[in-house]
Amino acid sequence: MRRAHFALLSGAIAFMVSRAAADDFGSQIEAQVAAAKKLGADAAKEKAAAAATNFDVDLSGQFPPDAKSLNQLQVGSCHDFASTALLEAAYFRRYGTHRTVSKADLYIQSTLLGDDYAINRKIYFDDFDKAAHPLYAEYLTGAPATSKPDSLMSEGESMVKDFEYLKAHGAAAEDTVPYEAFYAAYSGVIRPSLQKVMAEVDEQNDANDARNGVSRDQKYLINGKTMDSRQLGREVAVQTRLGEANRALVNRFYDTLDRPKIERERADLREKSKDFRVGLNWDVGAGYRIVPDGSACETAGIPQKQMVWKELFAGRPVMIAVDIAGMKGWGYENAARPSWHAIDVVGFSFINGWGAFRTINSWGEGRNIPIYSYQFCRVGAIASVLTGSEN
Repeated sequence: MRRAHFALLSGAIAFMVSRAAADDFGSQIEAQVAAAKKLGADAAKEKAAAAATNFDVDLSGQFPPDAKSLNQLQVGSCHDFASTALLEAAYFRRYGTHRTVSKADLYIQSTLLGDDYAINRKIYFDDFDKAAHPLYAEYLTGAPATSKPDSLMSEGESMVKDFEYLKAHGAAAEDTVPYEAFYAAYSGVIRPSLQKVMAEVDEQNDANDARNGVSRDQKYLINGKTMDSRQLGREVAVQTRLGEANRALVNRFYDTLDRPKIERERADLREKSKDFRVGLNWDVGAGYRIVPDGSACETAGIPQKQMVWKELFAGRPVMIAVDIAGMKGWGYENAARPSWHAIDVVGFSFINGWGAFRTINSWGEGRNIPIYSYQFCRVGAIASVLTGSEN
């Protein structure tokens, strides 16, 4: 098998193949991995056979130098890190220079102040019939069905929606709206204030129900959402009181920054990325099923791997959503499944005989943990970004 090395050299893709060739190449890799495993349980033989294929893809040079050390801290903003990084990579391919995009500016504008107030999405469904609809409930809440202490708020969002927001509205540079400053304000003031508002709303709704003799067993269908009286009250609060609280607290944070510079940088990014678009956009949706890691997961994950290979071999990294609960080395061994996490896949190689996808994570230095081929059934969403000249 010929050597295929994909890297970023002198600001250009050193090697690129057509989409049809990428499809064929992905099939060849699967055959090589299968052939290595047929050698038996001898790890040394498997490693030697895999190494003989000599596949190596590394697109990490498309990202700003500090991309591998960024940390989302205690906020559910992994989707912002993944989507901004993918836009940064596309920007590099398009213009040949690195540009940072503020994760905090995107999170505030798209998630905190988004049209559907996605940060409060879980409050709609705390008491949904999870026993009867466990998978549906998991997707709606973005958190384990058994989670209660922080159940007033859910901070997850769609990676593709984030990118579409960036393209339509732009975002400031990282240094202009720094994530560390946002985190200090968010964890110290903004999030506790929003939680307090929702606790007050719950108390008022419960008092109203008790006074009016309304049972929590009574369900309502509002805009396609099944909810009880408490949830209905929260829905109203999201559109009124909580929305006002969001804006007031966020405006106070932006007042500490250079607002004219923020607007200039947002406008410039909108202009520079106007010919960018979503390429691959795959989501398993309600079809996700939990499969144990190992050979069964590897087989079930072949379609996801093929899709990722296509993009990598065409010189494009991808962002994925992966269920990390129980995955060794990720620190979520005891978490309820699924526990979705967004990361960027930036390359591929073999580690100890197994195909390993290189990642850029958002958990700080040294936490860019590879995703192995035998874990790929856990991938529930994949997306890529194309520049104007790419197809």
